[in-house]
Amino acid sequence: FLSLLLRSSNEVRPTLFDASDGSRLGEAPYHSALVALSPDGSKLAASQRYGKELFVATTKGGKILLQEQHAEAISGIAFSTDGRSLLSASKNKVIVVWNLENGQAARTYTGHSWGPTQMIVSPDNKWVFSAAPNPGITSAPPYRELELHIWELETGRRIYTHTLKDVWFVALSPDWRKLLTCSRKIHAGLYDTASGKETYRLEGHTRPVSAAAFTADNRFVVTGGNDDWIIMWGLPEE
Repeated sequence: FLSLLLRSSNEVRPTLFDASDGSRLGEAPYHSALVALSPDGSKLAASQRYGKELFVATTKGGKILLQEQHAEAISGIAFSTDGRSLLSASKNKVIVVWNLENGQAARTYTGHSWGPTQMIVSPDNKWVFSAAPNPGITSAPPYRELELHIWELETGRRIYTHTLKDVWFVALSPDWRKLLTCSRKIHAGLYDTASGKETYRLEGHTRPVSAAAFTADNRFVVTGGNDDWIIMWGLPEE
């Protein structure tokens, strides 16, 4: 068992440490970066913010540089569940799946209207959930809409698409059946993934909800707001 610490800021390069002895295991070459950690903690991926290349460091000292696939700046990165692939998305609306064994691009997904910023791989490593915000809606207040897709990991076949209005971020439940949304509104919305319809509102914050997450047992959700409150909610019984 390896306990890991990940340190990152605008002044410090993303660095992976062994929490037991403080030894440095890997470091990205960028200061301000998008960062992802593989599920088993053996790989650290980073991309320079607004850059087009990816850097992967391993706890065994290995380094991989992935580049020349994105025409525009990288907007999101995520590891596959088995840690053998890395997904990167860019502002040119494309998701690239990288084979980390040979450092080559294995496949690309196209179909988003905007650059994806969120990607989640299912626990069984078969599906990819992606979310892309529309940056062009600036009406007052400046709400966004979020385009959601689900893809088959191995083929890139898109099996689901939906757009949520007035939303800037979503959390996906462990069973993938529910979505929890954040927006400039003062409530979080609970949605049914299949239909895309809101099923419940979590009202308690006094300012916009800025962060949300499900617990691993799928019984509770946690929200954070600009009112400096963190609230844990019990999910309604089905």
